[in-house]
Amino acid sequence: MDLKALKQGIADLEEKKIMKMLSDFVTSNPTEEEGLKAIVACQEGMVTVGDLFEKGEYFVGDLSLRVNY
Repeated sequence: MDLKALKQGIADLEEKKIMKMLSDFVTSNPTEEEGLKAIVACQEGMVTVGDLFEKGEYFVGDLSLRVNY
């Protein structure tokens, strides 16, 4: 898992890319440590999203993700 790419994908609101990365990651049977690192990368990406929202660069409509399971 490319954690930097995951973080950036979240920050860029690349829904399909993020979901593909996470789906592939889960099917790879990651270790607990790898899972925790992925969670941290997601959290860091969301911090960037929050910062961009506060600056008025993202709007509520931009932030609504539609996930089909």
